[in-house]
Amino acid sequence: MITYAAAAGGSAFPAWQASCPFHALNAKTGCKKRISQFGDSDQDRADALRRLKHWSSQAGRYQYQREHIGFHPSLAECPPIDVIEAAIITRRPPGKVITDEEFDRRALAASAPSASSSGGTRGRGRARSSLGRGRGSSAAAAAAVPVPSQASSSSSSSSSSSSPSVASSSNSSSSGGDSAADSSSGAES
Repeated sequence: MITYAAAAGGSAFPAWQASCPFHALNAKTGCKKRISQFGDSDQDRADALRRLKHWSSQAGRYQYQREHIGFHPSLAECPPIDVIEAAIITRRPPGKVITDEEFDRRALAASAPSASSSGGTRGRGRARSSLGRGRGSSAAAAAAVPVPSQASSSSSSSSSSSSPSVASSSNSSSSGGDSAADSSSGAES
């Protein structure tokens, strides 16, 4: 549907507006295009209507309302008016129009399972920070676990030999691991 619109927005000339039934941003905002005349002559009026009808006839090329609204046909790219009028879609869309918001929601839902099954960006960030934080404590725990079992079955020299490895693991984690853990835990909070 094309309607006349008085001059507005700093334009001295009237404009024409088309409503597209094939797209919508959401339940309230449809798909509309307003094109102003460049002058007051009959030719200016015909040129504005030609550009607007061409915009209307191109609705099938776009899935989203934002894409259709973003199409700004110049007079040079418009075919002759009889070609445009032959291409105008006269049938209404069957059923309810899927809005841009609904398309975006569906795309987000479709991408969510793949992100969560692979750990997602957020999950990988946590794994890195816990891995960085856990290096020293895991090494210390791993070194500490065999020590009691070895200490109970072997001499005290084996337990004393494992103590430096625990200390060196702690030292390596406090020199490099804790600073990384502190910065990553600060980033998570």
